[in-house]
Amino acid sequence: MVTHWFAGIFATLWLASAANQLWRTQIDGWTKKLRLVLTGLYLLLGALVLGIGLTFFNPAINGTRVNLVQGVILFNTLIPAYLLPALIFGFVAWRFRFLEQGLRIASGIVALALAAIWAFLAIRHGWRGDLMSNPGFTQPELYTYTIVLLLLGAGLLYQAIARRSAPLRKAAMPRCSLSISPGWSGCFASSHSSRLVWCWRGLPFSTAGQRRGSGRGQT
Repeated sequence: MVTHWFAGIFATLWLASAANQLWRTQIDGWTKKLRLVLTGLYLLLGALVLGIGLTFFNPAINGTRVNLVQGVILFNTLIPAYLLPALIFGFVAWRFRFLEQGLRIASGIVALALAAIWAFLAIRHGWRGDLMSNPGFTQPELYTYTIVLLLLGAGLLYQAIARRSAPLRKAAMPRCSLSISPGWSGCFASSHSSRLVWCWRGLPFSTAGQRRGSGRGQT
């Protein structure tokens, strides 16, 4: 029976095989072209299986009994389903320095995207359990997304200020702005007017903090 973790493990095997063949292309000889063909074939198969796991057997979409997440919060079948493939792409981006920079950046972006999907599903499973395929979001779930995005943005902003890096600063500021959205959704979804008032009162402070951080990053 196909499940999200079965698809993830199967995809990881194909992706690891593709990475192995790609690494061996550094060896000159008549086998180099063959290894390039095998790399493309294994990568295609891995991407296909991974795509199936992200769509048809995504536990946030497919909530059948056989596809339920097994395990405790954070340490469950979401790890082999999405985090293991992310590690393969991240390893290629980190260690395969013989590749063109564009290919390494693309591999890193895929790794970050898969890690983000894993984090989203892990948080949703933590609050929803077996009901994570039900539509909508709960307020605790939205607040957890807000905290995670704030921590990520704050970490990037700190690194940008410490390294005086404009690219990191540009990457951090949208995440700080994006982190407001889940919390605001929870505020607007609430029927308590007092909470909505406090959300509006918090907006100037959050905006001012982002501008101040941006100004420090530029100096």
